Amino acid sequence: MMDAKLAISVPRLIEELCTQIRPRDNHNQQDLNNCMETERPNASLGLAHNAPTDECEIATAARDIAIAAITSHVAHMVSSIRGCHNQRQPIYRLPNELLVMIFELAVCSDQSAFQPLDMKAPINISRVSRHWRECASSAHTLWRRIDSMNLHIAHVFLSRSGCIPLDIELTNMYLWYNEHFVDTKSYQIANGYFKNPATFFQPLLPHVHRWRSLIIPRVEIGDLHKILRSPAPNLKALCVRSLGAWSGELSRVSDLFGGDPPCLDVLELTRVPLPLSSPMFTGLIRLQLESIIFTHSTARQLLHNISKCPLLEVLGLTAICLPALARADLDFMASLEVVRLPRLRVTRLDELDCTVIRSILSFLSTPSIQSISVASDGSMTLPSILPSKSHLPEIFPSLPHIRRLNFLFYPVGGVHARKLRIRTSQPPEVLYVFGQSDTDQDILSLMLSIGLDLPLVNLEALSIDISGVDANAFAAYATMLSNFSTITSLELKNCSIYAVQALVVTDTSHLCPLLQVLVLKRTAADDACLIALAKSRAVGGECPVHLRRIEIKECEQVTAFAAKELAGLSVAAEWDGGSDKTPQ
Repeated sequence: MMDAKLAISVPRLIEELCTQIRPRDNHNQQDLNNCMETERPNASLGLAHNAPTDECEIATAARDIAIAAITSHVAHMVSSIRGCHNQRQPIYRLPNELLVMIFELAVCSDQSAFQPLDMKAPINISRVSRHWRECASSAHTLWRRIDSMNLHIAHVFLSRSGCIPLDIELTNMYLWYNEHFVDTKSYQIANGYFKNPATFFQPLLPHVHRWRSLIIPRVEIGDLHKILRSPAPNLKALCVRSLGAWSGELSRVSDLFGGDPPCLDVLELTRVPLPLSSPMFTGLIRLQLESIIFTHSTARQLLHNISKCPLLEVLGLTAICLPALARADLDFMASLEVVRLPRLRVTRLDELDCTVIRSILSFLSTPSIQSISVASDGSMTLPSILPSKSHLPEIFPSLPHIRRLNFLFYPVGGVHARKLRIRTSQPPEVLYVFGQSDTDQDILSLMLSIGLDLPLVNLEALSIDISGVDANAFAAYATMLSNFSTITSLELKNCSIYAVQALVVTDTSHLCPLLQVLVLKRTAADDACLIALAKSRAVGGECPVHLRRIEIKECEQVTAFAAKELAGLSVAAEWDGGSDKTPQ
């Protein structure tokens, strides 16, 4: 049936096309394009009037036109069928505004950021369907980000983003090449821009008035002046990183942005010594400085800038070197009124001089703080970096709510590298204190300081990981525990037997009176020590609260005998077997 119909329709189609093609018919190109829509002419092939070669070429041309017309028609049919099918899918019931919001999440995702250009949003989104392409093409926010991978089609992004501000990022793809399997061509293009940032920004400089954020992971001082030579009135975020330290502070600051610095919300600089006198340090929401040596800027200027950022939410200062503080500077900073930063959520002060840390913390009041981290080299007592006890609630308002304290002291073994770090979890429920030193005296000082200088009135759990609690440190260790009388759970890691013996209740000593759970891991406790501890805190003794459970992990001197005795004292013992893996 089908072959019979084709045998009739195909010759008619070819005959009509040949008639249209022949020069003697004097049909123009429009007639050829509309040949499928005209009525069939009453003409024969007319082979007798033309040379055979010409007729072969006409027949071949007619075949090609027929194939192209049929292919185009079928493609339109398939597209129409698929469009009708897609419109019945649940996702097509979503409003265009919600669909664009989903597309924006795809554009911002890490999975999309380092994919080959044709596989990353918004390019791949535009290839799903006609409806998605229309939504994506008309959504300006999807096309605002220009990076090293799409710079060669920046004209497309600039056009489709309309007039909204742009996010510009010179992508550092070196660290992502193997992990994310970026194709070699994209990597080579992006890496070329990374090595020569000026070439990346050259086509974007005419649109500097539209820049909203600018990320430069590698730059030299000469390139920075070329990139930032024109005013950028809409710039809100500036993140610049240099691979090497610059000698001295940045000169000709007034030349940046044509002498008209933008009002930034975010400023992140790594090894880029922008003088603290620059107006770009004021009015910020996020300030992060790392590995910068200031030769002229002072701590006084730093505090002044912080006071000019009342909406500051994130403050990060890491490895910042400022000129030595003179006595006049210390007196001046001590006389400053406390600055209240009600929106500050995260504070990170690492590898700074302890005097600078203490000055900053004493200068601030942060009622909404969620995470704080401070670290200093050279000092091993908390008062050297923390403000006075009376001011601690201003900078650590969450201290009364801390439920767990983790204390780790790491001996460096002959290398004199003293470090003290304090940080909170997010949200602030756990406090971490980390110490590093090669002297026993530092262990004593830090333990005493933790017990005396941290008002943790509601502490419930304490974890101690320290190998220096010997007979000499017994008094400091006991003092620390005596100030944490509310704890119900204690974990001892890598501790000597003295740390366990101190918990035995005697007529003169009753540390941690509410203790219910004791965890020992790689601790040098033996059977006699554990049994004596359990008996002094057992049910029916003089303790109002008795020890309920002891967990023993990787303690080589504990045997099955101790585990059996503990069970007889109504103390649940969880023992991993130690050196004897067959407990009775």
